[in-house]
Amino acid sequence: MSKRVLLISTVWPEPVSSAAGVRTLQILEFCQKAGYLVQVSSPSAFNAFQTALETRGIPTHAIPANDSRFDELVRTFNPDVVIYDRFLMEEQFGARVFECVPQALRIIDSQDLHFLRKSRAATPGQWLEDDVERELASIYRSDHTWLLSDFEHELLVGEFQVDPSYVSTMGFSYKEEYKPCQTGRDHFVWIGNFRHAPNLDSFEWLVRDLWPKIRSQLPHAELHIYGAYPPESVMKMNGAVPGLKVLGPARDVSETLIKYRALLSPLRFGAGIKGKIAESWRVGLPVVTTPIGAEGMRLNTGEFGGAVSERSSPGNEAEDFIRTAVSFYEDSDAQEKSVILGQQTLSTKFSFETNFLHFYQTIEGVSKIKRRLRNQRWTQKILWREQFRSAQYFSKWIELKNSR
Repeated sequence: MSKRVLLISTVWPEPVSSAAGVRTLQILEFCQKAGYLVQVSSPSAFNAFQTALETRGIPTHAIPANDSRFDELVRTFNPDVVIYDRFLMEEQFGARVFECVPQALRIIDSQDLHFLRKSRAATPGQWLEDDVERELASIYRSDHTWLLSDFEHELLVGEFQVDPSYVSTMGFSYKEEYKPCQTGRDHFVWIGNFRHAPNLDSFEWLVRDLWPKIRSQLPHAELHIYGAYPPESVMKMNGAVPGLKVLGPARDVSETLIKYRALLSPLRFGAGIKGKIAESWRVGLPVVTTPIGAEGMRLNTGEFGGAVSERSSPGNEAEDFIRTAVSFYEDSDAQEKSVILGQQTLSTKFSFETNFLHFYQTIEGVSKIKRRLRNQRWTQKILWREQFRSAQYFSKWIELKNSR
């Protein structure tokens, strides 16, 4: 009998807007390839992206958090596996899953370590302890967590001493349909969802500090900006700086990126895997980024499919990126090597078939030893004792309050 899988998604996946949407659709494709019966629930309101799932034959349910209709859904569907899209969904729905279908395997698809991204943005070099504790508690309450980045896996197991049986790395997954690097392309491109804080910071730093100096050394080059949900302030930047064109959302990411000579991705904070870089490699687009951008995306040899503005000394980050971008733009051999290394990375770390096998083996393997794992995991048992289940009772209090 086919396993039943309920995926609880933060939003209806938007593959044209964000790498997170691409990732969620990849998980759903894995479910269908494995022959699982899959349904998707989300606290988001119905929209066109939800309709797209229904068109693909995937039943959907729009149910907000703190609503007992979710209990009816989960009891009726009676899933064998529940996958939380990010730890926030485990926080919101985990207690109801635990109560209604305690036998279900509980897996978090992390997308990225939120506490890592938020700590880097707020207090570089220091952890936001509340965020760390919340996310680690969510991981410990669950049976398994997929991380997208080797770096994040090493961080949890090394610095935070998370038992390796709780986590594994499963990055983005691409079928091997790559395009070679093409000569004759011109101009730089930047792309990113403007609702994602690292992307907005990257755009502002690029336009304010980096691009004017890059342009002064490459007077014929242009920088074209694409991205979903651009605020009015971003769109007003079109033409405000010589060579800068702000073009709004890209209808087709691949067809957009393939036209350019190099992607600029000057990320100063963030976490996880950078979908914009992987998408660039797929279409033979060379990449210029920062150590944060390259994090988790290097080959095992340490090589990266692009130019990385390694920091020469504190405070010189802008100068380092400008020098790297200008040099790379004029070096066709470096560009070609960049794409070859990038596509090697896709084939080894982000292979569709390899990651599907990992996905399938995780669900089937952990399902077989779930009872033994739960009996041995004292931290998980402690967190599920009634006096520590504050999220469950807070949820029920909100539901009662909303009904009055």
